Amino acid sequence: MKITVAKKDDLKQLQALYQILFSDMHRLQPFYYQNGEQNPEFILSMIKGKRSDFLLAEKESKLLGFALVQEVETPSFDCVLPHRYAYLMDLVVHPQFRSHGIGTLLLNAVKDWARQRRLEYVELTVLQENAGAIRLYERENFQETMKTMRFIL
Repeated sequence: MKITVAKKDDLKQLQALYQILFSDMHRLQPFYYQNGEQNPEFILSMIKGKRSDFLLAEKESKLLGFALVQEVETPSFDCVLPHRYAYLMDLVVHPQFRSHGIGTLLLNAVKDWARQRRLEYVELTVLQENAGAIRLYERENFQETMKTMRFIL
């Protein structure tokens, strides 16, 4: 297995994994998320962008999972200290290949990506119902720093 950076030719395989990701999100929070497809223009813009990459876990030209990571700066509010960091926007592993270390491999690739850019930390958001992902992130020493709360009317 190897980690590579996505190219335009990877679009269809990325879209297929996004369908799995969106299906998982819908299953976990059906009130908030729906099944669907990721906009191909969005995917291509992330591939072309200088501050973002899709890191792919591949074996024999088959895409097993990906991590979409983006370089971000904290907002310029007076109370917020300035930081440059990596934001893990999306991470998905094909269900057939989960629990085989691919998520860990992708997270390590994200950390390396951030280090190469001399960023200060990696940040992500995870659905509270996604117990498997939370276990992975905690095992990789990610710490909870904030909670998002919602009151449904």
